[in-house]
Amino acid sequence: CKQRRRKCEKSCDSEPCALCTKMKKKCIPQEIIKDQSSSNEDEEDIINEKYTDLCRQVQDLQIEMRILETSLIRQKEATKITKQGPVWNILVENGRLILESDIKTFEDFHNYGNSFMRYLSPFGDTFQTTLVFEKQVSSLFHKTASTISQLANHAYQNNTLYTKSYIVKCIDPTIFVEKLIDIYFHCFNNLVPMVHENSYRKYIKTLGNVLEDPVTLAICATSSVHTCPHAFFSSHEKRYFGEYFFSKCIDKLVDIFDEPGREVESLIITNTLQTFMFVTLRLNECRKWANIGYVIASNLAQKYPDYIHGKDIEDNDTRILYATIHRNFIIAHSIMSLVNMFSECAYEYFNSKKRPLDVLPDEPSTVKSTVESLNLVIKLESNPITALIYGHPCVSNRNQILHLTFEDIIRYESVVMEWWKALPDYLKISEEPFECTKEIIGKCTDFRKLLMSLYIHGLAINIQSNFFHPKETSDVHQVLREKATHMVIYSAAMILAIVKRFTELDDCCFSPAKLLVGPMDALISLTQLGNSEINHKTKTKIEEFLHEFKKSISPDHQGFSHVPFFSTSSSAPVILYENYKHLPLPFEAVLLDIVRNSVRDISEI
Repeated sequence: CKQRRRKCEKSCDSEPCALCTKMKKKCIPQEIIKDQSSSNEDEEDIINEKYTDLCRQVQDLQIEMRILETSLIRQKEATKITKQGPVWNILVENGRLILESDIKTFEDFHNYGNSFMRYLSPFGDTFQTTLVFEKQVSSLFHKTASTISQLANHAYQNNTLYTKSYIVKCIDPTIFVEKLIDIYFHCFNNLVPMVHENSYRKYIKTLGNVLEDPVTLAICATSSVHTCPHAFFSSHEKRYFGEYFFSKCIDKLVDIFDEPGREVESLIITNTLQTFMFVTLRLNECRKWANIGYVIASNLAQKYPDYIHGKDIEDNDTRILYATIHRNFIIAHSIMSLVNMFSECAYEYFNSKKRPLDVLPDEPSTVKSTVESLNLVIKLESNPITALIYGHPCVSNRNQILHLTFEDIIRYESVVMEWWKALPDYLKISEEPFECTKEIIGKCTDFRKLLMSLYIHGLAINIQSNFFHPKETSDVHQVLREKATHMVIYSAAMILAIVKRFTELDDCCFSPAKLLVGPMDALISLTQLGNSEINHKTKTKIEEFLHEFKKSISPDHQGFSHVPFFSTSSSAPVILYENYKHLPLPFEAVLLDIVRNSVRDISEI
């Protein structure tokens, strides 16, 4: 049907489409030519290619606009600084300071008074001097992004080994649904849950067949490939049953994603399925559904402009709806940023999440604590100076030069310290953010304190790792570089201890691989500094990270022999894909090979 853009629903050819009739729209059937099925498939492939090219062009233009906008803002700021006031000439004569410049008006006198302390300060204009740092490109992040980008250029092929398995015909998948739902709500795949648990559990009790519900199918598909200790499938079983749930879910999603009144449901499904699509290297589908989810989220934000004020709503159902929209809005935008990062090797700092999330009263205590912690993080990242500093590293992933003043860095560190001290005691593992030790972490049983400590150390690594490569050799640059080196090594050690502690506690469940990649990336960058003492410490720490990282990877994916990355051959993407596509969870093997490849490279330094 041209009107509904899907298969017509009618009992005979003479009747109109039931869906169009229901929506009070005229049914306009497509002209189907049976003898040209192959040409129709070719035409569909061409349309998909054009769609992908258009998406890339739009993303390129968006990135260029942001770069130009950032450059323009910096030029304006630089011009503003130069126009702040006149330059005063001071002469030292017989131990006395004599002003050579003329003061002709009261405004000149006022400007001179504001500048006087800066002239007398032994630091001079140190705090106003722009410091320039360069982000090196040979990092774990860029290897991952480049590899994923190469794999994305090779279209995903439906693997009949998993999609047409007889296992799901011999074993009824329904018997696993309840356990998979429990894993979804207990084990954190996202920052916050996308589905309100109490409402959802009440809803599925009313269903005759849970496998006809697309949200349930999406939850089961994602939970099937989860790699936490609570997962009960083997690697191949994860893929067999995951493919079964995914296939049924996609068929239903295609029918409902543009149907009025089902926008929230469609957004939840598109967000939830991203994990499964990424793990199975359906990268073009990831991009397609990420774009669709982004559009749905933006439309919902316009349709329900008060969704960010859900806690002020008295009606409980409306409050739950608004909270669900808000959380999925954030996740949809974050997914879009990640897709852009891997497809274009570019990352945009998403600052639209600065409005606090609603903590629903009937949610589990773990979820309440997580949302509360996230709201405090949002408060910190909403601070203008934090947004200024924190936004820079994301831009520098596009291989741009970093421009900051010493005053900006000091103000940022002051804001972080004040924020930490203002935290409730039940969220602080230590009085000072960087006074934490392995012993303190080993004795901590409160996952909330561990979670907040994990964030602050991750933030420190994200910021400090950008000071490794100064463009100049001034004393200030070298001081910042040395401090950054020690801070990254210390924070990486704390994160490793926290991850180990997480695996010992049953209160929460996070994927270790997601938490370890960032610190490993920073440590690998440290080895490029050429300091033998630092290199020895760093390599030892990287080996510890790699050992812990392997624990989160399925054993049958660890023995895979990797192929060389970044070959100049035009067939390199095909070789990569052909070697990984038959594995149950191919992205696991890809990520492990990238990490091992990077560790092997630094062992030669």
